[in-house]
Amino acid sequence: TRGRTSTVPVLEDGNVALSESPAILSYLCERHSWDSMYGTPGSAQKAVVDSYMHWHHSHTRKLAKLQVSKIRPDLKYVTTEKDITDVNEVLQSLEEGWLQDDGFIAGSELSIADMLAYEEFTQVTMTGLLPQLHEYPRVKAWVDRMAQLPYHDEVHHALTTLGSLTEPSDTPLPKRLGGATKSAMAVLKELQDSFPADAKL
Repeated sequence: TRGRTSTVPVLEDGNVALSESPAILSYLCERHSWDSMYGTPGSAQKAVVDSYMHWHHSHTRKLAKLQVSKIRPDLKYVTTEKDITDVNEVLQSLEEGWLQDDGFIAGSELSIADMLAYEEFTQVTMTGLLPQLHEYPRVKAWVDRMAQLPYHDEVHHALTTLGSLTEPSDTPLPKRLGGATKSAMAVLKELQDSFPADAKL
């Protein structure tokens, strides 16, 4: 099994095959010396980034429960009051802890901790599933900052195309998901082709 598990995403780089987003992000930073995004070995920045990425698994990932009943109705999962409570606790921890002093999770500069966390948020903020975000001003400000990053709109074209999952739609969900994915792949292909063929990582 690629990446030693049957899950996605998987990164294949020569004879290296990795699963789990935090491991992939860490590997890419160390492989290509992206120190500003991760920190150097033994640095405080790297320690904080690692700390968040371990915390992420059992905390920020809980935001995904908000969308299960919407995108996988076949599972017959109903979002519970506990799910909402768990999500609010995560938002509170980000508000009062990870984002209490600086603009980003690991300090004043963007890191892979922000990238990892933000993708959990986009799936619920861009589809209308996190209406209480405004109650957490630091988190809301961080989400807004992340949305200003280069290539943000291209990378999140699928979610923009999919739109709200809380409002009625005449288009069946599988068709909406398929159309959003197909449209996004075309946008990403166009973006990829716009970079020089010899561009270095």
